[in-house]
Amino acid sequence: MSNNDDDLDVSEEAEQVLQDWIMEPFLDLFEKMEPASSEYRVTLQDYLTPETYRYQMYGEDGKLQPFLDYAVLSKPVSDGIAIVENILSPKWLSFQPKDIPIERSSIDESLSRFPRKVSAVGTMYHFKPVYTGNRSATLREISIYNRLDEVFSPSEINVPFLHGVVRDEHSSVIIGLLLSWIECGTENLDCILSSETPLLSLREKWKTQITSTIQQLHDAGIV
Repeated sequence: MSNNDDDLDVSEEAEQVLQDWIMEPFLDLFEKMEPASSEYRVTLQDYLTPETYRYQMYGEDGKLQPFLDYAVLSKPVSDGIAIVENILSPKWLSFQPKDIPIERSSIDESLSRFPRKVSAVGTMYHFKPVYTGNRSATLREISIYNRLDEVFSPSEINVPFLHGVVRDEHSSVIIGLLLSWIECGTENLDCILSSETPLLSLREKWKTQITSTIQQLHDAGIV
């Protein structure tokens, strides 16, 4: 092991010790907090703009003591883009983050991992965030989904469709897209293809489906 590796281990250990030292005074506070109801459904709003509280740390009798300073007011989501409404299909739904439950097995998992699988009015969707710096790419993507809606129905072609948009609760800024949810368990296509599981016949089936889909998109002038 190199000296750099040793230094990294020492640094990580020191950081962990510091974190433990800072967090220890808060353990009593955490124990007194009522756990969230198991029936509570975490939403995009809970993840994107969670309730936040600011504490001050004071030394008292040789010990650190946390004191609540104030509750931090909810702020608009920083990412997203403002768009002209007429570029959106009238078929697409519009939601606020508070209306979009995150579909995960536990509250902890919902808040600690970026939400991908969400639901709205009983239907599962893939949540794709919209970033401020990707305005031109997002507008082009929305234009393509509009074209898809004009030419195909979801049953005619194997591609995701845009079904709705998520807007910041304080403005009309779009912060995410709701796309068709494709259930693939814990694996993506790359993992499946690199495994020994797919048979040659299955690979040929996928090849045929992909070729056909690309041809349909090409004929429609989408790609």
